[in-house]
Amino acid sequence: MPARGVIVCEEMEMLRNNEMNTGGAIYSTSLIYGRGLYNAHAKSESLNFAGCVVDNSVFNDIPEEVNIAELMLPYGKLYSVPYKQQIEQEVDEYVLNIINGRLNEQAFQNYSESIRTRFSCDNKPVSSERVQELIRNSITFLTTFCE
Repeated sequence: MPARGVIVCEEMEMLRNNEMNTGGAIYSTSLIYGRGLYNAHAKSESLNFAGCVVDNSVFNDIPEEVNIAELMLPYGKLYSVPYKQQIEQEVDEYVLNIINGRLNEQAFQNYSESIRTRFSCDNKPVSSERVQELIRNSITFLTTFCE
């Protein structure tokens, strides 16, 4: 399940309930809970860039004979993911590709500007050092797609 920048494959439960409002309209309420949702949110809160990390839990049930690198090749790449508090032993993790293919210099500049613009569209001030760091780290990831 993808949740806020992380894809996990862990225990989750969903409660569904159909309700009827005073006007007679039927609507559905849902509640998702469990360790998987908690871990996805905890990991996403610790990310220090705008990307989507594939948690190792996704690969736990894949048979050993499956080559994970080949499986992930069309979808993501190994990357040293930046976290707010760096982990003592940094391990590369799979991150979903933000583009398909490679970028020339002009395309890189355009995508970089698009990242900056996207951050400013979220109705949050982009002048803070924290947001500037997120933008820098996101653009650093983008450089891995350059020719």
